[in-house]
Amino acid sequence: MVKIGVLVSGSGSNLQAIIDNIEAGRLDAQIRIIALESIGRIPSLEAGDFLIEALRHEGEALRRVAKRLLVEFENRDLIPILRQQYQMEGGPARGDLEEILRQVGGL
Repeated sequence: MVKIGVLVSGSGSNLQAIIDNIEAGRLDAQIRIIALESIGRIPSLEAGDFLIEALRHEGEALRRVAKRLLVEFENRDLIPILRQQYQMEGGPARGDLEEILRQVGGL
């Protein structure tokens, strides 16, 4: 597995292509904390889903960043997805998802 650090300028389309390839299983890589700030600025649902996965599976430092970015996420179409993830989540991320939803008016 390759660990990728990404700095984004412009629209984030190249980063989105990397995310899409990771999620489709075509690229065996991880994007770390250096990129989460950039991902949080891409208003696509895929970027939001990536942040949710970071919240669910990463260490505490990355989870804190992902949580903040999900609260600040510009694409409000992510709220129903957050609500669905909250309802399905049985692990430690459930509390974080609940807090995010309360902050964005989704609960």
